[in-house]
Amino acid sequence: MRRTRDFHYKNRYRCTITIFRGTVISTQKNRTVHTRISGETTLTSSSNTKIHNEFFLRDKASGKEEAVELENWNLSLREGHDVALVWVAAARGGEAQLVAVYNYSLGEEIWAESALPDSFQIHKPAALITLCALLWLGWLILAIAFALKLGFWKPQAAGLLIAMTFILVALFNHALLAILSRDRDREICEAREALHRAVRKFADTARGIRKTDGI
Repeated sequence: MRRTRDFHYKNRYRCTITIFRGTVISTQKNRTVHTRISGETTLTSSSNTKIHNEFFLRDKASGKEEAVELENWNLSLREGHDVALVWVAAARGGEAQLVAVYNYSLGEEIWAESALPDSFQIHKPAALITLCALLWLGWLILAIAFALKLGFWKPQAAGLLIAMTFILVALFNHALLAILSRDRDREICEAREALHRAVRKFADTARGIRKTDGI
């Protein structure tokens, strides 16, 4: 049966981990190819292949079974494999997403980092993006001022000043993003690693838990 545990790292990165670990009792894998043809006089075609995994897991302790259908995970499974599925949901609610599959029989660990909650995603803060946008807006106003003041009489000087200020703003913008994002990105990577360790430990102890311990 599914078992759930809360996770937190530095009191800022919080989520709920749900695990189902069991033995594969039935499995099927197939590919679906979607072909798209476009054009009127000259026809062009493009294809997209999707891989589907369908399998059943049985919990050894409780006997409960879990039916699983996955798309584009490309898992290698056969009957008898010891497998754990991991879902993660944001601490403040939201739908749990499948983020990892452990195949203990093959020694495989597959993660979908993009399915983790937003707090575990590496992206630039909105305040920093706004600051950079204001920086480029200031440069645009300055460039227009140079063009209006010097463009008619000294077009080469105006072009040189605009190019120089563009390079300076670009370098400053790059340094600003690197300095202000570096510590945050490093902390998010550390939170992900802590989550990976917690999931591994939880999955390792999930097999053989008594029914009364399940959630």
